[in-house]
Parts: sequence; C-alpha cells; structure tokens
Amino acid sequence: MTLSDEQLLDVLVPWLRSRRWFAAKDARLTDPQVLSRVPLSSGEQVILAVTANGLPQVYQVPVLFADRRHADSLIGRVGHGFVHDGLAHAEVVQALLAAGEQTPISAAVVGEQPLVTRWLRAPDHLGTYHLLSVEQSNTSGIFGDEVFVKFFRLLTPGPNPDIEVQAALSHVGCPNIGEVLGWVAGTWRDSRTGEAVTGDLALVQRYYPGSVD
Repeated sequence: MTLSDEQLLDVLVPWLRSRRWFAAKDARLTDPQVLSRVPLSSGEQVILAVTANGLPQVYQVPVLFADRRHADSLIGRVGHGFVHDGLAHAEVVQALLAAGEQTPISAAVVGEQPLVTRWLRAPDHLGTYHLLSVEQSNTSGIFGDEVFVKFFRLLTPGPNPDIEVQAALSHVGCPNIGEVLGWVAGTWRDSRTGEAVTGDLALVQRYYPGSVD
C-alpha cells in the first residue's frame, strides 16, 4: 500500500485522540505534519507532529498495512486497504529492532540515519511477541519471557532520561531492574525549524516474568 502524507494524516490524527498516551485529548489540534517515514516490513515507521493549543507535539506511530482488518489494532481504512498500529504486530517491531539500513521515504532526514538500533547485548533470539495491555505514556511488548521493549510515543529530541538512568543502573549491576540490552534512536524533521533532530524511540531490556514497568 502506498499512501501520501495527507492520506496518512487523515487516518492517524483522529486515531490519536482515542489513545491513552495522547497528551492533548481536549486540545484544539492544528497543523498536522509528517516529519519522517521509513519503510519497514509490511509497513512504515511514521513520526508526525500536531500543534495542540499552539504547542507542537511529536509522536511515533509505526504502522502496518494490510488488505484485511485486524480489529485489535485497526487505525483506519484507506481505499481497499487497512492501516493498523504496527506495535501490535511482531513483524513491525522486529523490523524496528533490526533498524539501521532503511532508506527514508520522506526527505525529512536526508543526510541522517533515520533509524538505528544500538545494542549493548543483542538477544540471541526473539520468542513469540505479544503486546502488553496496559498503556500509560508508552507502548510495551514482550518477546517470549526474555525481552521487554518499551516504545516512547511522545518524542523529544536528545537522549531519553529513562534510557540514561536505566542504562547507568544496568552498567553497575543493579539487581532491581532488567538489564538494558539496547535502544532504538531515530531522526526526524523539526516541525518548526525544518532541521533534522535525533531522539530515542524505544528501550530494550531483559524481561523477568512477574515484573512490572
């Protein structure tokens, strides 16, 4: 499925308001923009901006394109195809974790690496993926009983403090957190200046059954 930026925004922006992690549910939204699009297996990594009551907010929405409807992850229908939340689907998440050599669809990140996964200790294998049902400001999933992935929905340029703190604690062998295995970073166009900026998209940790985020 090939969609224009306008077609993507037509289905993504209304869907944002229904998400628990969307920070501007009651705000007046203006000036929606696609800041980056990177092809993934069966979909795309999409970073978009909306202006809420005059203040820009940036979100990542990896999407899966399909010719049939998945009720538990449906974002919307475009023509004869369906757009789904990619973080509910293993093939999209696995593609994000294998990032590093994709060519950007949009010109927003020309000259920059649009996606890169930085491994401290890459997992030997990934088990069956499932999305966790509890959403706060992030979206999380688990591969088997070994690998935990947390995707930050609301993005800011620069290092994510959650990753910095967890990585520092992991480095000194803190027993109270899951070992940090790596993280995913991305580059997108700043909605105000047009310049390329880089920030963290996801944290990957060792998972211990029964633990909580």
